[in-house]
Amino acid sequence: MKKIIIMLCIVTFVLNGCKRKQGAQERLCTRIDIDRIIDLLPTTNIEAKSLADSAIQTMNDMITSLDSIPAQQKDFSNTIRAYDSAKFHFLTHKNILSAVSVLASDTALQTAAHQQLHALNQYETDVLDRNATIYQALKDYYDYGKDTQRKTVAGKHFLQQMLQRFEHKGVLLPVAQRADIVKLEQQINQLAGQYAGNIVYDTRSLVMPQDDLYGLPSSFMQTLQQNEQGNYVLPLDYETFFMVMENCLVQRTRQEYFVAFGQRAYPQNVTVLQQLLKKRHQLATYFNYPDFASYQLSNQMVKTPKRAEHFLWGLVHQLQKYDQQDFEEVIKNLPPSVTLTKSGQLNPWDEALVKSWYRKKHFHVDDYQLSDYFPLEHTLTELFRLFHNFFHIEFIKQDGHEQQLWGSDVICYKVRSLTKQVVLGYLFLDLYKHSYKRITEPCHMMLIPTIKDDCSIPCAGASVVVANFNTPVDDKPTLLELHDVKTLFHELGHALHALFGSACFADFAGTQVVKDFVEVPSLMLEYWLDDPSVIRFISSHYQTNQHLSHDKIEQIVSAQKFGLAGRMLKQLFLSLVALQISRSGHDTHIHKMIEKLYKAIFKHIAYDPHHYLEYNFTHMANYAASYYTYVWSRVIAADLFQHIQHHGGIHSNDIGKEYVHDILNPGGFVPPYSMIKKFLNRPFNNKAFLQQFETK
Repeated sequence: MKKIIIMLCIVTFVLNGCKRKQGAQERLCTRIDIDRIIDLLPTTNIEAKSLADSAIQTMNDMITSLDSIPAQQKDFSNTIRAYDSAKFHFLTHKNILSAVSVLASDTALQTAAHQQLHALNQYETDVLDRNATIYQALKDYYDYGKDTQRKTVAGKHFLQQMLQRFEHKGVLLPVAQRADIVKLEQQINQLAGQYAGNIVYDTRSLVMPQDDLYGLPSSFMQTLQQNEQGNYVLPLDYETFFMVMENCLVQRTRQEYFVAFGQRAYPQNVTVLQQLLKKRHQLATYFNYPDFASYQLSNQMVKTPKRAEHFLWGLVHQLQKYDQQDFEEVIKNLPPSVTLTKSGQLNPWDEALVKSWYRKKHFHVDDYQLSDYFPLEHTLTELFRLFHNFFHIEFIKQDGHEQQLWGSDVICYKVRSLTKQVVLGYLFLDLYKHSYKRITEPCHMMLIPTIKDDCSIPCAGASVVVANFNTPVDDKPTLLELHDVKTLFHELGHALHALFGSACFADFAGTQVVKDFVEVPSLMLEYWLDDPSVIRFISSHYQTNQHLSHDKIEQIVSAQKFGLAGRMLKQLFLSLVALQISRSGHDTHIHKMIEKLYKAIFKHIAYDPHHYLEYNFTHMANYAASYYTYVWSRVIAADLFQHIQHHGGIHSNDIGKEYVHDILNPGGFVPPYSMIKKFLNRPFNNKAFLQQFETK
């Protein structure tokens, strides 16, 4: 009884402490629930416009307010909190429009949301990024603030980070130069959107008779459309690409599809890329950087292109020896229709088939047949159970709202922290393929940032995970291949980062971290599938409910590791291509540069000059020089995962709590090097990453 009274006194004291804060400086944020989220979702063109108008008006009012306050009278409430509250409103509306613009089943609403999202992006470029009023207000508070919050660790860090961001965008440049930069960024955004759009909306396809598709699984063939002559229509998308490359036993078909896939958006993107590189180079010169890559990486963990290239080439040289071992293995028993070139190399359209054939023959692993053990609904249930144990959270399905969301088969879960006994936020899953969806690859989208109120209690946020899985057919559920399961781990890693990352300020909430750290939490979860206990835990045959056997799981783990060096060399190659393109400033010699890099990295795969990577490399539109972050982040994630394994493993809530506290909770508010060092008790290194190649 005495303990209960003491606890009640503590709770009363805490609540009263928060209550005493009520007034100008308090921010007890609204408790978001599913109904409030639904109310925010636009259902008409007018509502979409209203979201954008409200976001802009809120920011304009805030800027006007900041401008009216004398420097000596600025305090935390009328400056920092005023800015942050307006920015939270702006980000939420922008994120929702972004999701609706690609996911809404109503294509007219999609178009309207896209137009309003464009208006917000343009407003951000024109008004916010280099806003002298906001910058000066933050600087005034930093220099003269009336209260002491500017001197706290959190307050000081926020101000320093925000001032650096504005300076990086050019707020201190003369007015005329700032106007030029605004114009340049508008042109860059337009060109980047056009570059990506030409790839996404390239509707070309190949039409093949059934005999030319020999080797493709019948269940996949059933998903393809047929023309009036009964021939099959193969779209140029990633799902079809991997299916054809890994399974089709007709060499002519593989070659034709490989060449066609490598010429998406060609020649449409030739002029677009040329203009994009020129404009990006001009932007960099305004800030006295020699090239766009140097400008882009200056505020990332890696800091410089030279350091990024040193990191990447170091791994290339380490991994080539493992790739050599794999090559010597696979050529011992080549599949039908595959022969080596005169120089003893594999043709690029044969590589995937050869390695898939080897995995099936040597490890008796057929990814397509394995999908029987991973029905979507069961896999999700077991995956959530794993997360329950490690992250100490629960997922509560929210029924009865399907018709009110942007698609009828979207599922929503309330995610609740059992450690803090609070709702972290809401997770939406939009996982099925639909013709109206404008997403070609799985992704995560943050809808509402998770922030903290003045009592440091997380205010619920919202995220959506998007995929393009096939819908159930008759009594057969949606079945996932192992790479689909890994995709779920990956994108849910982003979602949990967004929900756990309840920073004190909207600009640093969730996944709003430096670009070369944003993939770390999701890649750490991918490593879970290297653990045999996880594969067994989530597997269950959709007809018999049997788990995969221990022997089969060992074969799967070995099969996953086989060819890993080659897959990583591809990411290293793409990373170096992106860096080199972003350093060039023009596209005159890019094709030759790519050929040179390719031949330096891939010793056993022939180069195809008809493959125009530079014109259909989607990540050049958004990541550009930062594509290296996938490998950089994977190295960090491997180190974190190994540390977790050595301190209780993924079934331990103790190490899970440490991981959440040190890596996820800070969002983007703490520098990544500091977070990593705190969790590992040392800086990260690549030892754990390289060890996975040493064990067959």
